[in-house]
Amino acid sequence: MATYLIMLLGKFFPAMLMVGPDHIWLVAFIVCGFTFVVPSINLLLFRYLGSIQSLTLNQGKSGSCPSFLYH
Repeated sequence: MATYLIMLLGKFFPAMLMVGPDHIWLVAFIVCGFTFVVPSINLLLFRYLGSIQSLTLNQGKSGSCPSFLYH
């Protein structure tokens, strides 16, 4: 959603971004990277390293209580 916001602001209100018109795509790619790509890579790494068992959360108990409360 943040990437859409950046694109809409760049189209209709470019002064709010305080970025030149030629750099709006760069800002949009950076925002997309930090809001989608980096969290996706983190989830895949957690799955690969075994920190989480599944990406689907089918079990009702999984994720309902923070892990620091179990110890």
